Amino acid sequence: MELVTGAALASALLGGTVVVAVPAMQDTCKVTIEMRQDGPVRVETCEDGTRQVRPTQIIAKAAPGTGGLVFRDEKGNDLGSGIGEGQQFLFVDCGPKGSGLINVFQLDKASEGAAGGWGALYAGYVKKAYTANPSAYPCN
Repeated sequence: MELVTGAALASALLGGTVVVAVPAMQDTCKVTIEMRQDGPVRVETCEDGTRQVRPTQIIAKAAPGTGGLVFRDEKGNDLGSGIGEGQQFLFVDCGPKGSGLINVFQLDKASEGAAGGWGALYAGYVKKAYTANPSAYPCN
């Protein structure tokens, strides 16, 4: 009696044709960031109708060449402090509608060895347009 391996058995059963299982192609999903009451969420909506919503954090920097981001109040007035170009910040919330401002918290303060920040503030509004990726924020 001859010992038949799995590959040979599959070949013998299917008349010499080898069948390979290929996973079904995944649906294309669109990812957006939405602002909710408890903070930003990542929303993934797929062609098959499924939708996943997960909390997210947006960590970013100022756009290269800007020199940094000036902290501002809700009306856009300069507060005399800022985030250096190389420093990271955490997106907290959108600013007033139509202002072009986002509320952020500086993650790496100058006192912790990160150079480039100025002033005594580590949180406030900054101009979204001067961040490294303005389209990442769910704000008008």
